[in-house]
Amino acid sequence: MKVKIREASRGVSKTKERLRGMEKVDEKLNKKLNYGSDEEAITVASVKAGMLLYEAKLELYNKAKITVADLATELAAAEKEIESWAGRVLSSAKGKFNGDSVLIEILGGTPTSKRKAPRRKAVLINGNATKVA
Repeated sequence: MKVKIREASRGVSKTKERLRGMEKVDEKLNKKLNYGSDEEAITVASVKAGMLLYEAKLELYNKAKITVADLATELAAAEKEIESWAGRVLSSAKGKFNGDSVLIEILGGTPTSKRKAPRRKAVLINGNATKVA
């Protein structure tokens, strides 16, 4: 199953651009600037740390998404196989026990003798109802 991998948002891409600019400014002024406030410092180091954490989480997220997709595919295949057993068990039982056996009913099937006869449909031919097989 093809999985759509999550990519960095536009805001994260802009922050990467800002980080490169912050590094150049710090280098040009030969000092580490705080672009935030005293309560919440925004420095090259804090942005880099935040970006590293984000990238690690994004990678984990995408790996988990792939794992879930793989498990969903395996689960669907297992369900399909298990569902096929129901019909195969009944078909096999009809061959082993006779299609009219009480054992067929125990397995959830309908014995031949308890099946309704097919109804014939009435068809109008020139305004007259006639039965057609």
